[in-house]
Amino acid sequence: MITMFQEITNEELMVIFGNNVKKYRKKRKITQQELADKLNISTVFLSRLENGKYGFKFKNIALLANILKIDPYLLFK
Repeated sequence: MITMFQEITNEELMVIFGNNVKKYRKKRKITQQELADKLNISTVFLSRLENGKYGFKFKNIALLANILKIDPYLLFK
């Protein structure tokens, strides 16, 4: 399915990504500490990621999606 193109900034994309990480983490009943440990990052970094302040390396998106048991594209939707 192709949708209409809508321009988006890096900052907006980071907020969308972060909100989705938080949403799916909570849906799976995983704490920030548990997810941070599985990703080998600090809880401070994870908190900032969820709040759209930090980005995430592309190579870690598949790992994150696997931990959350979702398709990676859902993190950007």
